[in-house]
Amino acid sequence: MLLPLRQTLLTGFGLVALMTAATAKELLPGDQPVFTPGIYQSESRNSKFPDTGAKTAVCISSASAEDFINDTRKQYESTPHFLKACTLGPTMRVYQGYAFAMDCKGSGQLLTFRFTGDLIISEIATQITRSKKHSSTSVTFLKRVGNCSGLGERGA
Repeated sequence: MLLPLRQTLLTGFGLVALMTAATAKELLPGDQPVFTPGIYQSESRNSKFPDTGAKTAVCISSASAEDFINDTRKQYESTPHFLKACTLGPTMRVYQGYAFAMDCKGSGQLLTFRFTGDLIISEIATQITRSKKHSSTSVTFLKRVGNCSGLGERGA
């Protein structure tokens, strides 16, 4: 059952890799991810539950978009329960951001993060192996609303 999922994820990553490799030389400085540390207010939506959304605010003190991605990966890689059920694919450079895949028992996810200064757009496409109708996409918009000063700063 996992083989079709892996093929789907690998095909998707293969396309991202080809697009990234083909456009890497064409990327202009404005195409690079731009990140500013600070307090980010977020709102999330899931394609299966469009009328509900989680909202929160968090201090993200990562020094750069690359550090944000590395911090995010470290959080996954340091969680024993995650490591028992999932593996992470390599980080890929995409337009204004980064992407990586998760191969988990019964599902697979493709996570994409795009950075445009005071806005982070995070998309998680989830493919459920045994029930494609339950597969979904979650999108989170994080808008920078201030500095972290005075708050207990923490990484992404």
